[in-house]
Amino acid sequence: RATHTTKRMTSKVEFLPARLAIGTYEHTVSGLELEENKNIEEEKNDMKIAKLFRIEAHLSAVTSLASSPSSHLVASGSSDETIRLFDIAQLKDFSALYGHTGEITCLEFFGEGYLLSGSGDGTIIIWSGNPTWEEAGKIAAHKGGVLSLSIHPTGKLALSVGKDGYLKLWNLMTCSLAHKIKLRHVSTQVKWSYDGNSYYVVSQKEIKVYDSHGDLMSNLTLGSKILAIVPLGSTGQRLAVGCENGAVTVWNSDGTLQFQMEGHKRRVRALTMVRRNKESASTVLVSGSSDGQIIVWNTKTGKVITKASGYGRITCISSSLECSVQQSLHGSKKKTRKNVSRKNEKKIQMNTDSQVKSGLIKRKEKLHVNESISKKKKRKKLAKVGAKS
Repeated sequence: RATHTTKRMTSKVEFLPARLAIGTYEHTVSGLELEENKNIEEEKNDMKIAKLFRIEAHLSAVTSLASSPSSHLVASGSSDETIRLFDIAQLKDFSALYGHTGEITCLEFFGEGYLLSGSGDGTIIIWSGNPTWEEAGKIAAHKGGVLSLSIHPTGKLALSVGKDGYLKLWNLMTCSLAHKIKLRHVSTQVKWSYDGNSYYVVSQKEIKVYDSHGDLMSNLTLGSKILAIVPLGSTGQRLAVGCENGAVTVWNSDGTLQFQMEGHKRRVRALTMVRRNKESASTVLVSGSSDGQIIVWNTKTGKVITKASGYGRITCISSSLECSVQQSLHGSKKKTRKNVSRKNEKKIQMNTDSQVKSGLIKRKEKLHVNESISKKKKRKKLAKVGAKS
């Protein structure tokens, strides 16, 4: 299929108020905005959900969503094999991307000009929006299909999991495989922490948290199938989890349960973190369920702030905050080039890469040692034969 390209916005990017997008089984994508009403007493803050737009974006169910850091762009993927791009600032649909031959299973922005998509056809496509949205690279990633992907905050690496049971680390600079690990169970989700020092691997009812060296930090086992996760806080000190039984739970970094939040009647398919307003650093948790409800939670108390219904069977939610928090911790590309020399930048990249795959590096070094020993033995043998002759 030919890729349809559309010009990207070139105007100065300004961050929008607390906006998010939701996708449904009914083929629709809706744009929402959280509005905060401050009462006379400062401790009491009331929020409401305002609908910005609703559009039948696809021919079948919406399976994935992603928002850019500024919240200007929203990408939606579907089982109809297409990706749609929306300008949520101007409230319009402005592009469609064609390149996959299977269901779009995952999407993630890096900055305002790059988008990664994973599909049931087993490929990951890197889309570039500079100056027009088009395919910049394609990776044959997983046999049977890509289930989830996550971009490292530096934008140089990405993790992916697929139906083949592998966890793979990709070098996005060269579109090549850096390393792969065969998991004991097929993982349905993988996610970097916001600071890039750890990552989460989800399979069925279990979440494993690894540090950047690949060492297991904690292991959570829940009583219901895990459908959605989102780190809370700038470094992901806590983790919110949405389950098939309708529960939303918040866990501490040591693996202890902080609280369980009840509100949904059916499975929780999506979670995201949103700022209370444009100026505030305070955040709230938003959950979406197959029961058609959106609930905004206070992450400090676990109580419901506000809720809304009538959106259909929700499959996915996205907001700009997750992307912007992650990438702001590592700074923009311009800042990196300005403040860090190329030599140091290369060193940082090598260190980040090596930390994530250290376990595999040890295996490779062992393999190289064994190979070199066998070569020396072979040379000695040949020397002896030559001496005898």
